[in-house]
Amino acid sequence: MPSAFLDPIHVLVGPPPDYTGGLLGQFGTVGSFTPVDVSDHLPYITVRVGGGPRDPNSWSPSLSVQVFGPDRETTHDVAESVDEFLTTGRIWQFDRCDCISAPQEVHWADDKCRLWVAEYQLVIRRS
Repeated sequence: MPSAFLDPIHVLVGPPPDYTGGLLGQFGTVGSFTPVDVSDHLPYITVRVGGGPRDPNSWSPSLSVQVFGPDRETTHDVAESVDEFLTTGRIWQFDRCDCISAPQEVHWADDKCRLWVAEYQLVIRRS
């Protein structure tokens, strides 16, 4: 993460050392990695921050969100709720969050849970 920019993981997942208390915690258990026993923690939301363009005043990292749930309907509902929360401007720490790939179901090898994924582009100004 570039210096002097807010860390999206701290906002959405929570600050270290326990990474709890982030804004997405209202939708389920949240982390920056997918645990091996993810089916024991449903619904579970994995948030990863990727690269993106930056200049001296702003940074636009990509944001990957994976939502795991016990069945198709529940997982879809959580994924859509997260999408609405991210894209309606309710997160004051980000200037903007654009959905670049809407939530969609993808195959997951464990038949105990379903997986929906989405991709976003954040815009964050230097603090």
